[in-house]
Amino acid sequence: MNRVKFYSINDLLYGHNLKNCESSLNDFDLGLRDVTDVNDIIELYNIKKYFDNEVYLVEWTSDIIKQFKGIVSNNYANVARFIKSINNDNLLSIYKGVSREYTSDFWELFDKFKAFENISEDKFEKFMGESNVLLLNILRCKNVTNHFGEIIRKICLVTYHLQLNYS
Repeated sequence: MNRVKFYSINDLLYGHNLKNCESSLNDFDLGLRDVTDVNDIIELYNIKKYFDNEVYLVEWTSDIIKQFKGIVSNNYANVARFIKSINNDNLLSIYKGVSREYTSDFWELFDKFKAFENISEDKFEKFMGESNVLLLNILRCKNVTNHFGEIIRKICLVTYHLQLNYS
């Protein structure tokens, strides 16, 4: 994957990811990339995590770091705006566009920006039946889990009973 993915500050790949940060931020700054694709949105979120944790390449000067922080800051409002625009009509199509590596980040953002408030229980239940969501990613999101607790519980019980029947 050539996109940036933040795993932790102890990640051995952070050097590679920071090089990708550099390239992506320059593209965002020059207007070569719009923050309108779900994967661009999630990538910018991952880039922000590096800067929030003050993880930088050693060759970056304080001026470069300041410049990159400005690019992240100038574009981060687009992340919030995009995620908050998720609703009953576009949840499935947006989620289907999420790269496999970014699915847990999608749910983090969905939880953080309370996009779940734009989704009815009926649509969420239908979404869960039509998508290949890893339930663990949702269960890590306290707000989403609280909001759709009954639906999630029902899915867990059905899954458990199906497993018992196949055992």
